[in-house]
Amino acid sequence: MKKSDMKSSWKRTLRLQRKVIVDCLRNITEEVYVANSIYPTYREELIERRVHQDRAVGQCYRLTQELQYAIETLPVDVNKYLRFAEMIQTEINLLKGWRKSDNKFKSALQEGNL
Repeated sequence: MKKSDMKSSWKRTLRLQRKVIVDCLRNITEEVYVANSIYPTYREELIERRVHQDRAVGQCYRLTQELQYAIETLPVDVNKYLRFAEMIQTEINLLKGWRKSDNKFKSALQEGNL
């Protein structure tokens, strides 16, 4: 393989990896926005909100996997990526805490207070 072909191949790989990561970030934002826009007054709304929260968490895990793939396959600064991994884990913890705090809606719905 020629040097110019290898360089072109790396550029395509980087472009594709960048697109996948941006898509993950957009999906996280979308799921959080949709979940936050639902103020549950019925059990079904609470379930729908929870589904979007779960999808946001899932996208965070997907993003973590994509960054791991980049570390393993691309010539990148591992320390920079590890910092991002820590930030993603913090986001996951915040999303799970938000999801857990929604149990107050579940209790209120069961008691008929909403």
